[in-house]
Amino acid sequence: MGAYEHFGSASDVVDYETEVTTFHWGAELGPVRGWGLTLEGAWTRSMGSFSTIDLELPHEVVAIADYDFSEVNTLSDLEYTQLEFHGRGTRDLTENTSFYVGAGVVDFDDDAVWVYGNLSGSVVYTRAGIEASF
Repeated sequence: MGAYEHFGSASDVVDYETEVTTFHWGAELGPVRGWGLTLEGAWTRSMGSFSTIDLELPHEVVAIADYDFSEVNTLSDLEYTQLEFHGRGTRDLTENTSFYVGAGVVDFDDDAVWVYGNLSGSVVYTRAGIEASF
């Protein structure tokens, strides 16, 4: 990298653009004879990026700036996909009380691992309880 003598400055205004697509679905059955079933899921794809940096060196520069900004904008590109699915079954115990059990999975796929490190991963969760309505 060469020397950089500098009088004046160079700047550019950049835009940050995001694009998010989500599909969500759900289905519920019941209660039928005291039993109920709920299924839900979602798929999300998200991307974000800066516009290209276009620096014009000022006339006051007395030496050539030895920097290449042509790909700096790509270093902040974000891109991920998330898939989520969960289900829940219920059983009425009384008119105002029910028992439920559920499970789900979330899968996150980081397609731009150079920004924050690889954040990809999955989680499986379960839950159970008693609900009472008043």
